[in-house]
Amino acid sequence: MKNAIIIILALAILTLTNPSKSQYTAWAKEEIVEKSSNSIMTYLGGPIIGLTTVSKDFLVGTVYTTFYDGKEIKTLGMLGNFISFRDLKKEVFW
Repeated sequence: MKNAIIIILALAILTLTNPSKSQYTAWAKEEIVEKSSNSIMTYLGGPIIGLTTVSKDFLVGTVYTTFYDGKEIKTLGMLGNFISFRDLKKEVFW
């Protein structure tokens, strides 16, 4: 019984802190677009990110796939934070 309550509480916290697409777009504009070398994209990046992003919501987290500058960028949104799979692969596996 105690374990069931803990699991339900953890799932509720994960669900309530699942970030929205607008939060992702703001984060992606700051993290992806502003680090881009193309100065035109820094002005148009926010709307382009919003239009080229597909999201899969799993209630406890969301996977965002963004097509930007000829690249596919996958990001996990969970607990109000974002983790880019591209960065994870670069740091952990290579």
